[in-house]
Amino acid sequence: SYTKKIFYEIKGYPIIFSNNCFSLMQTEKNNKILLCSCKQYDSSQKNGILYLKIDTKKFEKGEKIREYFYNTGSFQVLCFCPLFVTENNQIKNSDYFFVGGYENAQQKGMIKLFKIKYSENENSIDIQDIIIENGEKSISFTKRISCIIQSKKTGDIVITSFDGNVYLC
Repeated sequence: SYTKKIFYEIKGYPIIFSNNCFSLMQTEKNNKILLCSCKQYDSSQKNGILYLKIDTKKFEKGEKIREYFYNTGSFQVLCFCPLFVTENNQIKNSDYFFVGGYENAQQKGMIKLFKIKYSENENSIDIQDIIIENGEKSISFTKRISCIIQSKKTGDIVITSFDGNVYLC
């Protein structure tokens, strides 16, 4: 049920507030991971991904939730797309997700692939930047990537960019 109670407040991160800058991802192990994009607004801040393992029981008990941050350097994170696979006409969660954004140093839009990694006892998590193909860590576009969505019906990926184009993969 819906309540107006604040369970947990995050402070100290330069979070971007827009429609595509947050994603609640359900992983292969049915963990819920909240992904948040952070932008470097000044020299004391960093571009990156703030992520938290969401545990409703910890929220209800008032326990502190561990925050994790992945520094993306000059890559500005603008959107997320948790990925899934289909097996026997059933959708299965995965530990992979796309991150769309803009590489400031190279002045081009990019999509990067990441994977959730767990510690041995699954108490902590990390994310890993995955090499896509031919030693590349990203797919390039001329402008910022604004949105990435995977169709639950077909599994196709739809990408929108600030150049006004819509891409179907």
